[in-house]
Formats: sequence, structure tokens, C-alpha cells
Amino acid sequence: LPVPDLYPEVTGRVSPKETILLQGVMDLLLVEGDGLVIVDYKTDWLTEQDLDEGVNRYRVQVDLYARAAEKLLGRPVKEKYLYFFSLNRAVAV
Repeated sequence: LPVPDLYPEVTGRVSPKETILLQGVMDLLLVEGDGLVIVDYKTDWLTEQDLDEGVNRYRVQVDLYARAAEKLLGRPVKEKYLYFFSLNRAVAV
């Protein structure tokens, strides 16, 4: 990824061609006729009161997975979810 995409505060001080390699593993990637669906499993112990904080904590991670999947597969990501085992619940991101 271009450095300024991850660190906007360095825009203008670093070449836009300068890149950073990120490593991660998507838990589930579904390929459907009209696009991709990403599901990332989370084992944190959350309560309903903590849910918004948990979603916000992982939002960037799922967004980066989506960017990578779109670039590698040339198809749009139509849905992104975080599945929290402690709540037995998937949350759209």
C-alpha cells in the first residue's frame, strides 16, 4: 500500500510511490456472482455494551482486507462482517 494511504500525516514528505507491505489472514472470503464477502472472526470477550468499541477497533483491518481482495481478485467487495464469538453475532462493517 502507498505510505500516504496508511499515514496521511506524511503526505508531501514521502513519495506517493513509497509503499508498505502489510501481512494478514482473512478468516473467510466468499466469492459470489456479484462480488466478494469478507468475514473476520473475533474471539475477544465482548458484551453488547462493548460492541461499538470492538467494531471500531477492527474496522481498519477489515477495510485493508477488502482493498487487498479487490486488488488481487479484480472484483468488488460487497459486504464486510466481523463475527464476534462471545456474542454469537455477525456485525456488518
